[in-house]
Amino acid sequence: MNKEQFLELHPKDQALYFLESDHKIRQEIINDYDAEIVANFFEHFDEEEAAEIFAKYDINVIVDIINQMNSDDVTRIFREVDPLTRNRYLSLLDKIHAQQIREILQYDEDTAGGIMEKSFFYLKSKHTVKRAKELLVELASTVENISYLYVLTPKFELLGVVSLKELLLGDDELLITDLMTTDLKTVDVNADVITAASVVRDYDFYALPVINEYNQMQGLITVDDILDVIADEARDNIEQISGVDTEASETNFWGNIRLRLPWLVLLLFMTMFNANVIGKFNGVIELFPILASYMTLVAAMSGNVGTQTLGLTIYRLSQDEEFVGVLNMLKYAFSEIKVYFVISSCLSILIVVGIGLVGNNPNLALTLCLTIMITFMLSAFLGTMIPITLDKLKINSQVASGPLITTVNDLIAVVTFLSIGALLM
Repeated sequence: MNKEQFLELHPKDQALYFLESDHKIRQEIINDYDAEIVANFFEHFDEEEAAEIFAKYDINVIVDIINQMNSDDVTRIFREVDPLTRNRYLSLLDKIHAQQIREILQYDEDTAGGIMEKSFFYLKSKHTVKRAKELLVELASTVENISYLYVLTPKFELLGVVSLKELLLGDDELLITDLMTTDLKTVDVNADVITAASVVRDYDFYALPVINEYNQMQGLITVDDILDVIADEARDNIEQISGVDTEASETNFWGNIRLRLPWLVLLLFMTMFNANVIGKFNGVIELFPILASYMTLVAAMSGNVGTQTLGLTIYRLSQDEEFVGVLNMLKYAFSEIKVYFVISSCLSILIVVGIGLVGNNPNLALTLCLTIMITFMLSAFLGTMIPITLDKLKINSQVASGPLITTVNDLIAVVTFLSIGALLM
């Protein structure tokens, strides 16, 4: 592919082409192509990929590229670089750009400040609409997002916001304060990224201003940042439910085994314990062999309820910081129990008709009905309370994985079923 063909590609496709190319072509692109072009597709690399590429090429060439990248994208990559190398890069960067990156690095990557972009378009309250338009033409190329124009005091306190459309259609003689909207939605610089994502989602914003405790604007979170947060959150939810690391699953064979094996060993011993407990009911099964046919049914149904409730609970935990309050915990657990009480009642009707009346086995039907109603509510309670309680105790809720919940529910379901069967059959 020649240079003209490469430049016609979207930056994402340029990034893919770069990764698939050999060292010679990569070297040519890094050294001979304009730094701004390289910076545009570098922003599409994963953090680890970009950090690895940084380390392979001349630091002065890489510094020229970094100077053309957005501060939030550079910060994301710098978190994967060792501190000594990071400081060396920062010492060679443009001073303003380096300072912006340092400011973002001081915040945790899971906060609004940790993902914000420091470059944004702002106006002063004394500006007229005409002057604002002139500044827009002069500075637009230096700012990533100009969907909204923010009006600030000399101390950078946020006064209001003007949309690009309002500015272009506004009378040149008006003050910018005559156009601005003061009913603003903002996010604190120390707020969790999920809080910021919720605001952008709920209000359909393209960008969200980040402020400190003094209402001074610190940066901007754009919709592409929020999409990254949502994607990461979805991956985290999968990890929590499954108890595995998705990134390790894709990239590290032995790391993948190391992460999964302990869980499966634990589940092995739990399943062996379950088998020993169920073995105590061999006499009941010998007397009533038909119970054996339905053991897998009650275990599977109970496990499904636990997994469903677990998934919903982890989602609620990720969306609402106040969800772990005691009253909220109990209220949510009770609501899930009510849901599955109604569901188990409906299923019981079907069992009574199908097995009790049509199958002419009322004792078996009653055994199944009571088992399903009891285990559904217990499974809903466990699937709700285990991840909430672990989160409250600051323990990683990956331990409340789907396989673990299912194994516990299997024991509860089968023991309940055989115990009721021993009494009623």
